[in-house]
Amino acid sequence: MQIQNLTLTTSKLSALRAFYIDTFRLPLLDESEESFTFQAGITTVTFRATEQADSVYHFAFTIPSNKFSLAYAWVKGMTEPLVLDGKDAFPSKSWGSDSVYFYDPAGNNVEFIAMPSLANDAPGPFDPAQDLLSVSEIGVPVRNVASEVGILEHDFGQTIFRDSISEKFAAVGDDEGRLIVVEIGRPWFPTTVGVVVAPVTVRVSGSREARYSIEGLPFTLEQVASQE
Repeated sequence: MQIQNLTLTTSKLSALRAFYIDTFRLPLLDESEESFTFQAGITTVTFRATEQADSVYHFAFTIPSNKFSLAYAWVKGMTEPLVLDGKDAFPSKSWGSDSVYFYDPAGNNVEFIAMPSLANDAPGPFDPAQDLLSVSEIGVPVRNVASEVGILEHDFGQTIFRDSISEKFAAVGDDEGRLIVVEIGRPWFPTTVGVVVAPVTVRVSGSREARYSIEGLPFTLEQVASQE
């Protein structure tokens, strides 16, 4: 699964524009008084203005596998990484990954994740403008994880990622991209801050064309057939 387009909302539009365009130096594709759009590798990301003060999300950027330590140092120089049990870097044996988390100015839980399975090593120092290769995760809050995962498996042909499913959590997708399906109110790792409902529109590539909106929740998923 590749996440091609992602549209989110924020009550802190100008602060996020400064963060992702000026600090990260990501390419600005479009902007208005109500929104801005930037490029992060293969993914275009749009933030739209909202009056919902707690419109916050979890999303992850994939980075080159050989640059995790450089990216970790870059984050530490910019802000305080999120900490759990005295740790602020999180290797995962089951996922085969390394992650560091931090908050952006709107309070979004942002992750840099390196996955050696992708064989995406790159030369040089860490530079977000070059080394954010994609948005590879977006959190999707739901009322019932099992039922929504069933739809993603049946209608979209997606699969559980590396057996990562429980009553309140499931990662659906593959090494390139994942929908993080979570029960509303469950804390985002590695924090005690519960998941809130905020609008998400996401377009991904997959094995077949499909479209789905979760009834009663502001979430829309469109899948286009990959060209491979």
